[in-house]
Amino acid sequence: MAGKYLLNTESAMLWGCPGGCTSDFEWTKAYYLAHANGMAISLGLKANIWYSVLGWPGRNTALLRSDLTPYPAYSAFKAGRTVLGNAAPLGQIAPSDVGGVAGVVGYKFKRGTNVVWLIWSQDNGSHTVTLPKAPVAVWDVLGNRLPASASLTLSAPGRLLAYVEFRP
Repeated sequence: MAGKYLLNTESAMLWGCPGGCTSDFEWTKAYYLAHANGMAISLGLKANIWYSVLGWPGRNTALLRSDLTPYPAYSAFKAGRTVLGNAAPLGQIAPSDVGGVAGVVGYKFKRGTNVVWLIWSQDNGSHTVTLPKAPVAVWDVLGNRLPASASLTLSAPGRLLAYVEFRP
């Protein structure tokens, strides 16, 4: 149908944490959010809405604590929006793109004249990937700048997912 588009109206990571959630859980939520948003853009969805910023009671879906300080997932949301905000999908990362390393997957996007990759460790293991050339910028899941070189190690905590920007 012409003039129609798709959107995901309620995205969240529903998970109970009896006795309280750990920092591992909060990192997992941050990775999930970055991955879900990247996937939504790669599929051409016009929106991917996280429900809700303060979360569902007892479901640990919040991006902000009750005092409005951010969980890591909020920082991941903000970083993804900054890096991929106006990006257009170009396809998936192939094993040959990352030096043949198994367990690393992701998406490619066009942002202005540059190309941005969103890559992550699919098995949560540490992986060192060889990029096709040195990038102009690299960020972790929270938007922290990382060294930009043709070799990148994805590892926990905080670096299982990265945004990598290349010039043509």
